[in-house]
Amino acid sequence: MTLLEKAKMSENGQLRPVVEKGWRCGFANLLRLENQRWWSTRRWWVQCLVMLVILNGLLAYGIWISPLLEPGERPPDFVAGTLDVVLIWMSILSVLNTLFMVQSAIIGEKQSGVAAWILSAPVSRSAFIIAKFIGNAVGLLAATIWLQGLLIYVQFSASEGRFLPILPIVTALLLQSQYLLFYLALVIMLGAFFSSRAPVLVISFAVLIGQPFIDNLAAEFAPWLSWALPAKLPELARFAHRWQPLPSYSSIVVALALTTVFLALAIWRFRREEF
Repeated sequence: MTLLEKAKMSENGQLRPVVEKGWRCGFANLLRLENQRWWSTRRWWVQCLVMLVILNGLLAYGIWISPLLEPGERPPDFVAGTLDVVLIWMSILSVLNTLFMVQSAIIGEKQSGVAAWILSAPVSRSAFIIAKFIGNAVGLLAATIWLQGLLIYVQFSASEGRFLPILPIVTALLLQSQYLLFYLALVIMLGAFFSSRAPVLVISFAVLIGQPFIDNLAAEFAPWLSWALPAKLPELARFAHRWQPLPSYSSIVVALALTTVFLALAIWRFRREEF
């Protein structure tokens, strides 16, 4: 097929000519494909609806329904205390969504032969991994964190009768976003190394569940290690939305470094994959 034929097919939404070179070869097409999997299917609105019912539903009960059932004055720290609970649930649900939705992003395509078919085109394996990361990151962050955060802010502002300061909320959501991206990069890396879903889920849950145990052990003997764990990011979000100084920046640096390392390892392993 000539480049002109491909260009004509691209006008009908089937193919687009590859213009990138090097590691970016095919990146635009792959990212477009990942975006279509999110935004041209029911995946995005199902995720939004589930998170809306759980997170903002929980908040709506605390703000609007609970005072009707048990009338009384709100405590002075009602907003901050309620937001603590909502952000904890946001971190749990967003990470669980990431683990279950992305576990087969690479493995499923390797097993079905889709990955081999895609890579038979002029496509870089680095672009394949990076497109997976960015495409899923945009969808997950939008559906599970930022849209929910906006609605949470609107509910709190409406209940208080004024617009609350938005910068502390945005800072807390940025920390929540970094927490999600850490697990997204972890799952993508595991998908590049393994050929079945079981080890991906087992190792991911081991990292998720194991960090609190390490935190408990390190809190007494090595506090510096405790604050270096990515699991501390949701706790830092609590300081951020209260507009209090962060006790440590170690977990931010470590999570960012590990996210980069995970993606680098995923690219390294996927380049050596035989299809």
